[in-house]
Amino acid sequence: MLFDLIERALKDTVYESLIDDLYRFTLSNMIVCQQCGVSRKSEEKFLDLVIQVKDVPGVGHSLNKMFEFDKLDGDNKLFCENCNEKTDTLKGYRI
Repeated sequence: MLFDLIERALKDTVYESLIDDLYRFTLSNMIVCQQCGVSRKSEEKFLDLVIQVKDVPGVGHSLNKMFEFDKLDGDNKLFCENCNEKTDTLKGYRI
């Protein structure tokens, strides 16, 4: 809410993009085929990062957990265009 208010207050000024310039980051959704090693990514721009705080020993632990890759195997395998079949895949996020 604070960023929204600041952005509105700075609209049509030389500082209009201040919040965007200082706080916007890109979160990459990574998918890595475990058979051929080919990776794909899609990117999204964000101003905030939502992390788990309940039942977590600290922010560092929460961030580490958020950026761990999950293994998709069995019924969760994804189709790899390079291998032309469903393969075990790692999926995770990077900033």
